[in-house]
Amino acid sequence: MSRLRTTAVTVALLLTATLTSCATAAHNTPPPPVITYTDPYVIDGDTIDAYDPGGNETRIRILGIDAAEDSKYASECGGADATAALTQLLTDQPALTLITDDTQPERDKYGRVLGYLELADGTDIGLRMIELGLAEELTIGHPHARQHDYQDVQQAAAAAPVGVWANC
Repeated sequence: MSRLRTTAVTVALLLTATLTSCATAAHNTPPPPVITYTDPYVIDGDTIDAYDPGGNETRIRILGIDAAEDSKYASECGGADATAALTQLLTDQPALTLITDDTQPERDKYGRVLGYLELADGTDIGLRMIELGLAEELTIGHPHARQHDYQDVQQAAAAAPVGVWANC
């Protein structure tokens, strides 16, 4: 075999090995961190307090949604309904799963932990609030991993109309 042909075969083998390695690495990417929080308490339609595995109370902002305000400082149309719906979703739920998104910061500008929240049965709480028409999809900075799903569900809620889409 000529030296040129040997070099070409070697390069081809190295390229194949590199591409296979990259493809395998992409398929073996570890899932995003998942943390279980307990004893959730609703602050408003997109924020809760819950206890982390170390027993520390943590304020959590549900990633990818924005609900109308319902607080002593501001009350917007649909805010009380959003707070009531989130409270209902979390009733009798001793634990929640928080899933982080590597496209987003760990905390927002107010210091709240950011993440998707899921019930024990896998229900995506943010998606459910959008389905009910009590929250809107929210993107700040980079698109989040569930952005397109949330936007599709929001379009359906607005078209139905349900929640704030029907009442505000």
